[in-house]
Amino acid sequence: MASTTRRRNTRSSVKKRGGTEFYPHHLIGIGAHKEVFGVTSNIQAKSVVKPILTSEDREKMPIIIDESDSKNVVMVRPKNSLNSYDAGKFGEEMRLQSRFSELGLAPKVLKINTELKNHEGYTPYAYTYRCNFDICDYEFKAIQKGLKSLFNAVAAEGYIYTDIKQGNICILDEGGRRTKNNKFAFVDFDQDYVYHYKGFNVTNSGNEAYVDTEEIVSDIMEFIFIIIEMKFCGERLNCVFCKNLTDMAERLVELKDKYDNFRLNTYPMISENGNTIMELLGVDIPRVNPAEFLVAYLELDPYDYETTMVYQSVMETLNSVLNREIKTKSKSKSKSKSKSKTRSKSKSKSPSKTEKKYTPNPIDSPSAKEMTPSGALRYAWKMRK
Repeated sequence: MASTTRRRNTRSSVKKRGGTEFYPHHLIGIGAHKEVFGVTSNIQAKSVVKPILTSEDREKMPIIIDESDSKNVVMVRPKNSLNSYDAGKFGEEMRLQSRFSELGLAPKVLKINTELKNHEGYTPYAYTYRCNFDICDYEFKAIQKGLKSLFNAVAAEGYIYTDIKQGNICILDEGGRRTKNNKFAFVDFDQDYVYHYKGFNVTNSGNEAYVDTEEIVSDIMEFIFIIIEMKFCGERLNCVFCKNLTDMAERLVELKDKYDNFRLNTYPMISENGNTIMELLGVDIPRVNPAEFLVAYLELDPYDYETTMVYQSVMETLNSVLNREIKTKSKSKSKSKSKSKTRSKSKSKSPSKTEKKYTPNPIDSPSAKEMTPSGALRYAWKMRK
């Protein structure tokens, strides 16, 4: 009697025109919303790292690349199945990354698929080049200029990137080689946090500011990055980047003082009682502005306006780290903030007496192996009306 047993596919790799067919293999990184896989040409390759991909799973997600490039390629996909709208948003995010990759500001995107589905919904994926998440290996001073070049370049394209932290910044891999001058790049192009700053009104004086808007936006990104990293560093002793918070604090003071200068004719960077440039007044903001974003990341209890809370938190941090009082020049023109007139607040309660001393929170930055983490904005949504 003839056997009816189906013969199992035992192919180890498939040569195609233009290269070899590769598939996702081990899970090598995980973020808040995405998973990152290495690749293999063996469709039957074994994996002990969950989620386990079967040969049938892999066969639906192929990419043809040169075998010599395989160690520099990863596959990225959402952790959960998506509806059609969110699958489309994933595609938009990866296409925006592709645009920035052409400018050398993001890892190159090799393939995007938003049509793949299973019984639960859409399971989109993308293949990109690998990026090294090892900023922790460098002192802040050593890479400060390289990071600033990244912020300048993004601002020059008319964009602001607000979800700035180590987990979303990497060093581009030059064919697996370390170079003397590191090239920094962004990953995770969620368009709620990467958007145009067209219409940005940096002053209410009626006169032009004496500083370019691009420069202001770059400085905002640098300020966000430093203050978030100072919190994330906390007491972690295994991160070279975190060993000297004084350098970061001094740079924050420089940025603060720069926009305290009345002659620039701009709002200040931070203010206790008025508008600031971090509010991005006039910009069509998808979700939260940088000030609101910092309130969430710094885990500040909502007791006042976002700009006031950010100001007080930053000043406590600077005074604590530098062990000296940081003075701020108040801009009288910014005190005309309309909503401050309608807000009733007890003047008998002194923030300096009631607030706790700042203690850096030992929250670990995302793992060096994570490709595209997106930090959850713990309670940012509570701030939305």
